[in-house]
Amino acid sequence: MVREILRSMKVTFSHLFAPKVTVQYPDEPVRVAPRFRGRHILRRWDDGRERCIGCHLCSVACPADAITVIAEDNPRDNPISRGERYAKVYQIDLLRCIFCGYCEDACPVNAIVLGPRFEIAGYRREDFIVNKEDLLEPHPKSIDKDSFFDSTLYDRSYLPVPTVADVEALIEGRQREIEEMLRTGKPSVV
Repeated sequence: MVREILRSMKVTFSHLFAPKVTVQYPDEPVRVAPRFRGRHILRRWDDGRERCIGCHLCSVACPADAITVIAEDNPRDNPISRGERYAKVYQIDLLRCIFCGYCEDACPVNAIVLGPRFEIAGYRREDFIVNKEDLLEPHPKSIDKDSFFDSTLYDRSYLPVPTVADVEALIEGRQREIEEMLRTGKPSVV
């Protein structure tokens, strides 16, 4: 019994003089992992227009059905986004959201991203339903630019459009597989 007490005291004293790992949270910033998925951010292009084109792919991809998008045609005289449409209403219910990142994977223009912010607090349910105005990042020429969020971290390369030669090679290869399967009578492994 004394041996176990001494062993536990040894562990206690070894940690007593080790460097502290506690972060004094609101005074010191918390470092999060580079791929941390926190609060949503609706991004803008460099010219200040909204990236969201109102395609509804994020709301379709959301497994928790937490995203609501209502699109409207883009005004010709003063376009809000670069597409034919823009998101007139964009809402996310943070109480339903599971922060999976499917919305940012589905977005064709990389408009919605899960940023590094994790402070989400409120007293009423309405506090957790965030609107487009709360989600939009500041205008690039704005003096309120948030230094905590680096928008360039979330740029991803778009998939290249396959050339005609690529498509023909794919079809020719698939035709060879089908001919081989018919000749041998064995189904090909997909």
